[in-house]
Amino acid sequence: MLAGKKPLCYNKADLVRSAFLTFFWGEKQEIFGEKKRVVGSRTALNMAPNMASGMTCNTVPKGIYILPPGKEVLHMESFSAVSPETGALENAFPHPEKERKKQESRLLRKAANRTGWCLLLCVGIMSVLFLVFQVGFSALVPAEAVNPQVGLPLDLFFAVQAFSYLAAFVIPSLLLMKWLGLSPAYILPMEKAPLARSLAGICFASLICFLANFPAQWIIALEKALGFNGDIPGYPVDGTLSVQLLYFLSVAILPPLVEELLFRGVILRGLLRFGSRFAVLASASLFAVLHGNVPQMVFAFFCGLMMGLLVVKTGNIWTSVAVHFINNGFAAVSFLLIQNGQLLWAGMLSMVFFLLLLGLGIASLVFLRVRHKGFFTLEKGNSPLGAGGKLGALFGNPGVIGILLYCAYSCIVVLLQG
Repeated sequence: MLAGKKPLCYNKADLVRSAFLTFFWGEKQEIFGEKKRVVGSRTALNMAPNMASGMTCNTVPKGIYILPPGKEVLHMESFSAVSPETGALENAFPHPEKERKKQESRLLRKAANRTGWCLLLCVGIMSVLFLVFQVGFSALVPAEAVNPQVGLPLDLFFAVQAFSYLAAFVIPSLLLMKWLGLSPAYILPMEKAPLARSLAGICFASLICFLANFPAQWIIALEKALGFNGDIPGYPVDGTLSVQLLYFLSVAILPPLVEELLFRGVILRGLLRFGSRFAVLASASLFAVLHGNVPQMVFAFFCGLMMGLLVVKTGNIWTSVAVHFINNGFAAVSFLLIQNGQLLWAGMLSMVFFLLLLGLGIASLVFLRVRHKGFFTLEKGNSPLGAGGKLGALFGNPGVIGILLYCAYSCIVVLLQG
């Protein structure tokens, strides 16, 4: 007790009135999505009902309390006495908004750091597995069957590529899910959104993804004009049916599944706590960075924005998987037609596909603007951090800095290769 002051009572009204000063995620708890872990002594938690019903005291001990009516989590630190004149809590925090921003920034930086390390783990697993398989199988296959570009027979190369890709995305996704405290049901939303809205969103997003090829092509032309190699890294393919099927599996089927699991599942859903607008932007940015060359980064960023918007607005991750498959599937089929010498059919496919997407995309845009007016609006969220604070926390940590350095290195290598 404070000397010279009459013991006063903390009642329910006082606690509710102070909630706006004290409500933020404490250092000892992490809350992402549905899973909540609250760390605190049982004594501290059990004090809340007594305090709400009235407990004579002048100071509140530190701890984590649950306010009985709404079961809100409060991290109450260094409360001082109740004012005898007004009955209000005084000096709960010297700068409550500043403290909230600091805690929020620390939480976001921690989540982004773990995300960055998991993206580096993706790159590491893929590289190590492919190297191990390449060295292991090189001694078992005849030299004349080895493709000089990849160091393996093409069918074996694509089989190894598919396995490495699967492991390189699934393992970091599960690890990041565990680190962020997310549940499988939360990272894989399967809400039953209206079919018309979902189909319209898929058609419009697919159109934007197709149109994103144009700025990517402009960058390729600019790189070549400056004397650099502007070609996007690709895979060698021959006319063997097994090779072409494995190529389609590696390019059109696996990436939509495992990449959406990581980027629109774990990363986007894990960052929704900071606002859907920021979560979509951040997940699209990291999605672009992982591609490792400038033209594909620009293309992937626009695609990531649209696929993230779809997941947020439909509540179903299969919508983004569908858009990803349509984009990659069209690219794979066009490439295989060209490899087989069917240039006319490849050109006709591109024209028909573009006209079909253009018509469906425009119709979908009109439908969504008229029937679902808030479809293209993303929430800022209740985070006390501004845009600058969020971006600073997202990129100002060792994990994300590491993946940015990898991206810069990869871009330079692609530009300089002959």
